Amino acid sequence: PSISTEVWAPIWAAKALGRIGASDRAADLVPLLDLDDDGNAGFLSEVFSGFGEPALAPLAAYVQDHTRWTYSRTQAIELIDELVDAHPELRDRVVQIYTTALKDATNNESVYNGMLLAGLLQLKAIESLPVIRQAFEDQAIELEIAGDWPEVLEELGLPVDPSDPLVQEAYERADLDQSDEW
Repeated sequence: PSISTEVWAPIWAAKALGRIGASDRAADLVPLLDLDDDGNAGFLSEVFSGFGEPALAPLAAYVQDHTRWTYSRTQAIELIDELVDAHPELRDRVVQIYTTALKDATNNESVYNGMLLAGLLQLKAIESLPVIRQAFEDQAIELEIAGDWPEVLEELGLPVDPSDPLVQEAYERADLDQSDEW
């Protein structure tokens, strides 16, 4: 069965905007993340990375919009991660965006917080450690995404203090997980 051309129209329109460098239209493309379609993030990544810095503000606004579906917001985080990979000069701004969003960890879903944490780890954002620690203390991080507190410290190249209460809690969780497997 053939798929109607209406399905492909947004994809080809976005790609065309990317090809002509119409970065002023980035905000118009962000709502495509509202569609329940994993494929959108793939073609949008290429377009937004091509747009560069002008794509950051609309993506950041989407990431911080609590009225949006969590899954779509996590896709926007992934798009920002890819944007900063292509444009490393945006790193500090992205760290600030993610850190600000993580400050509200208790009002966010843990999966969303986990994705923010993963982004901060990718950026080696040691400067965000106090906010990251608070999110762990509030038990607001999905551990399956970026790991537990000791793994975060190791990822950032920091020492793991066995006397740290968060480290002890993580080790206890790991012991419980291992005993559940038996």
